[in-house]
Amino acid sequence: MSDKPLTRTLTIFFGILLAPLVANVLFGFARSYWRHSRIPGSVTTELPSTLNPNSFLSWCNHRQELSSEAQITIKVILDEAGTDNCWSASQKLATMSGLTIASTSSCPEWLSECTGPCNEYRIYDLRPLASLTHFTRLTLSNQNLDDISPLAKMTNLEKLTIWVRDTDTDVSALESLENLEQVAVYHQRKA
Repeated sequence: MSDKPLTRTLTIFFGILLAPLVANVLFGFARSYWRHSRIPGSVTTELPSTLNPNSFLSWCNHRQELSSEAQITIKVILDEAGTDNCWSASQKLATMSGLTIASTSSCPEWLSECTGPCNEYRIYDLRPLASLTHFTRLTLSNQNLDDISPLAKMTNLEKLTIWVRDTDTDVSALESLENLEQVAVYHQRKA
């Protein structure tokens, strides 16, 4: 009795069984590589059609479909709200009048998982933050912000303080904010 038919049958059986798993792993790796290989600061504009850009809850619920930059911003906001639950964070944020988001000298574990090795805790995509239109104050410290125009949606903003590193920040996009009384932009250049 020959083992060739049995070997061939087992090979075909395991090939059929494992093919979807291998394809899933390869697709997941390619998707992860594509998401995390983008240059920081280059924010994509494609949003899921079901996302309501005026709702933090919607941004949070769709975060897996968004760029890594948007995911980082959402995670930072969730951390500030003290929860990973989108609905709970949305409820907590509704009671807050503002935020202070500052980068630190070392990055949290979740950020390493999200973007690979890093040495700074930074946000680049302000669109999820701009959905918090009821905020009256916002401080962004030690960030590399090329484009702050999404903040123009924060119509109740009264005080904005930005500490930026190694970039020029154009605040002209905020001229339409009628309630904005104080804007302070501080530039820190590398020596």
